[in-house]
Amino acid sequence: MKTIKLILLVYLFLFAEISFSQTKKDSKKTDKSTHFIQVTRDKMQAFQQSFNKSWSKTFTDFSKSEISLYGAINFSKQRINNQLISTPFNYNLVNEKSFKPGFVAGARIDGLYKKKYNYGFQMSLSMVNAGNYYINKARLEPFLGDFTQYKFDSQFATFNLSALYKKPIFFRTSKYKLYAVAGPGLDIRVTAFSNDQHVKNTGSRLFANGHLGIEFNDNGYYLLFLHYKHGFNVFHSPAPVQLSSFELGIAVTTKDLF
Repeated sequence: MKTIKLILLVYLFLFAEISFSQTKKDSKKTDKSTHFIQVTRDKMQAFQQSFNKSWSKTFTDFSKSEISLYGAINFSKQRINNQLISTPFNYNLVNEKSFKPGFVAGARIDGLYKKKYNYGFQMSLSMVNAGNYYINKARLEPFLGDFTQYKFDSQFATFNLSALYKKPIFFRTSKYKLYAVAGPGLDIRVTAFSNDQHVKNTGSRLFANGHLGIEFNDNGYYLLFLHYKHGFNVFHSPAPVQLSSFELGIAVTTKDLF
């Protein structure tokens, strides 16, 4: 009986020792995590202050500039003019009139131009998953139904640069602001083309587009936005494409994030 009690005491001592050691390790991990977060926050704040000073010196007409990070879901559709292209291949035609979902992540700068006009510059990376609609369709009855001799990629990534003019349209209070936005942009495709698009070099990397939308600002804490974009090929292509998309997302300033 004494032996059993001794063994139990030893086990209890070992368990207490292990628990104490684990608590110390967890405490060290927490301290390291806290230190890392604080260092990251300090670096981001220093970067933002440095950026604002450089931006103000370089672009003297732009003031009250703030950097934001944003994310959005986008719904895209492509209208493909395949009337003038002919290849030795036949693809089953599936025309999609609907907008299909993808996502967007990026950064933007908002402020005042000449202390009067609201502006926004943004750059983002978009993962496009588009519904493809082909204008021309071929048919060979009774052997084949609708088909096309050209197949356009429906999934790809683009890098976007946009400049926006923001017109205030509604002020409920000094805290809440609603803007109508419009402006030009460029979409640069950053992913490789499929083998189908290498046929007759139909792939296009550069699209010019226009933005229209609304944005809601809640006292600078966050920005909700809904944008419509419509783009087209910058350079000539044997199969011109119109790329349309809606973006619904939220932006938060870096000073609130860090």
